[in-house]
Amino acid sequence: MFATLTAPGFGPVHNQPDTGRCHCGHTHPDDDPLLGTPLDPERYDYAGAVLWNAHAPALWARFTTHLRREVAKTASLTQRALRHHATLSYAKVAEYQKRGQVHFHAVIRLDGHRPHQHPTRLGHRQAPRPRRSRCRHTHPLRA
Repeated sequence: MFATLTAPGFGPVHNQPDTGRCHCGHTHPDDDPLLGTPLDPERYDYAGAVLWNAHAPALWARFTTHLRREVAKTASLTQRALRHHATLSYAKVAEYQKRGQVHFHAVIRLDGHRPHQHPTRLGHRQAPRPRRSRCRHTHPLRA
């Protein structure tokens, strides 16, 4: 599965929406230094933005912990028992958006607990629905 986890909004910023016009009324070129800067600096939550970036590694760790819990729960297994049926692995990249906030791109795999083995006892159940998620797109990778 491919997932992108993004920061919440801390206030409107200058951007390049699909409509072409920013909320400020202008169309910003790619190299415009205003891109990512707050539309209203007086009301932008700078403290929240800084705290998000400072805590991003811990938030990622918490995400992976909860992901393992949800996979085990969906399979009607304990987390300890899940280790005997499947291995959850991932590769991630953290990068800054133009607005200065860290976001993560991740490839997540669920394999059997031994090399070249499919997960056992997990069946063909649907993946758990995200809770309180701002995730826009997740889709399985094609082989």
